[in-house]
Amino acid sequence: WVSVSVPIAGHQVVTRLWRAQVGRISVILLDTNCPENSPADRDITHRLYGGDRTTRIEQEIVLGMGGVKALAEMGIQPSVWHINEGHAAFLGIELMCELADRGVPTSTALEAVAAASVFTTHTPVAAGNEIHDLPTMRRMSADLGFTDGELTMIGGDPFSMTVAGLRMARLANAVAALHGDTARAMWKGVDGAAPIISITNGVHAPTW
Repeated sequence: WVSVSVPIAGHQVVTRLWRAQVGRISVILLDTNCPENSPADRDITHRLYGGDRTTRIEQEIVLGMGGVKALAEMGIQPSVWHINEGHAAFLGIELMCELADRGVPTSTALEAVAAASVFTTHTPVAAGNEIHDLPTMRRMSADLGFTDGELTMIGGDPFSMTVAGLRMARLANAVAALHGDTARAMWKGVDGAAPIISITNGVHAPTW
């Protein structure tokens, strides 16, 4: 197995990689059901959107931080990082941590990550724009070393995954022209947010 580890609530969780070949595209899947993990950690990736608020943050850490580590382990070096919905915002946080390890201040790291990232927002309802209170975020991501002030700078207080995604990108997009109007109205009060354009979703009918 090719595997990576992510820090969750003071300990390391092993995540192994599966590759699904879809035509010419490799889809990499992350799975915590590994013998090295505790029963609770093995269950993190068992059910999408399952469990309580703690489970959701665990899944988001595996997706975002684990995704960055997985690509690095496979020797893949993206020229642009794409955060697809706020659920993947820990991708940018992992990139910020890598810069922090090299002595880069948090505010500068945020700017650097934004320069190399884009963000897609989908759902204009609460279920698609998760928020976490700062004490929970601090407990689940204590290993990362962010202060409450730094977490607030990234995602606000309470910590919004969508706000974090908008601040960690140079450009954002909605998924239809009307949705673009809605998204710009929803997030117009976010300081440092990427501008939101519209890219209409489409389906390639012959292969769908």
